Amino acid sequence: MKLKYIIAAAVSVVMIAGISVCAAVSVTSMNSIRDLKNTIEEERAKADAPEDPEYVRIGEAYEIKPTKKISDAYISGDDSELDDSEKATLKAASDVIKEVVKDDMTLYEKEKALYDWVTTNVSNEYEGMTADPQQLAEPGAVLTSKKAVCVGFATTYKLLVNMIGIECMVEHDYEKSHSWDVLKLDDGCWYICDCYMGVSSRLANFNMNQEYALASHSFDVSKYPVANGIKYFPAFNEKKDINKAEDLLKLVAEFLDGKDEFISIGMKKTDLSRAQMEYLISGISSRVEIENGYLDYSVSDVKIEDTEYTLAVINKTLYSGSCAELDETTTERYERLLTYQFGEIDCGDSGDYDCNGDVVYNGDDEPVG
Repeated sequence: MKLKYIIAAAVSVVMIAGISVCAAVSVTSMNSIRDLKNTIEEERAKADAPEDPEYVRIGEAYEIKPTKKISDAYISGDDSELDDSEKATLKAASDVIKEVVKDDMTLYEKEKALYDWVTTNVSNEYEGMTADPQQLAEPGAVLTSKKAVCVGFATTYKLLVNMIGIECMVEHDYEKSHSWDVLKLDDGCWYICDCYMGVSSRLANFNMNQEYALASHSFDVSKYPVANGIKYFPAFNEKKDINKAEDLLKLVAEFLDGKDEFISIGMKKTDLSRAQMEYLISGISSRVEIENGYLDYSVSDVKIEDTEYTLAVINKTLYSGSCAELDETTTERYERLLTYQFGEIDCGDSGDYDCNGDVVYNGDDEPVG
């Protein structure tokens, strides 16, 4: 027992001596440690905090910057707090609203008018198409050049609908390689709009609910409002119901003969409903021609109002830009150049068709005369 007390006393003496010698150093060290701890806690808090939807970096090329000052200035009628660039953006956006939005429109009609303007007047561009990629992502430049990447479509549409009083935020996929909008309408529900994809398939990407959007978009649903709207969801509200897949043939034939650019067809989901509808629509697409365009379609399994559907959305999509055909003299010259550089076309075993796609055998494997 005595030995224990002697050892304890000795340790105490050593500790006290050590503390006395290092006292000056310890004060400085403790302050440094405290500062480091505070820094670590601040960085951890930033990492855990939700992303600011008003300022997001997309890949290496684009930044989403706040436009709230601009939309607030439009609503208040006071632009005194804006810089020259923001005032120019406000003017360009105001001109679009003045052009397409009328006082007697409902909020939904105003929203759709702005969506139609963006998807009709702004063209898809890709990284590398301009010396300054950021210009394809900012509303001011997009409204001036009428060119945008997906981020530019999303930020421009967000600004426009914000200006008419609609709550809206930009939504992204997991890798932030694609962006679109989620907005709240007067029914209190949220809807998803993808203006970039809407250029080719307009109403198929307009006011989608989350279940339908997830068939073609991948994103972290926990980070954004749940898009559960039905009232203003045209792919569902305007769908034509069928009982069996074959019934869509007549509907699509009538659609092709008419002036509508969009048709939605719904069928109660079965094990084969999606495969059947995709097969039939693909077959139609390969058999019909649309002047200066093509059939664009999507088939999705969705659950809406507790009922599971297979939903087919078909659009008459027109090519953007010129689709002029080459004259025969030019194509013949190009064919000679291609043959010289790369050789003749190797058809292989072409079955019933020759290299030009012409039938060369009939059903009895006899040559066609």
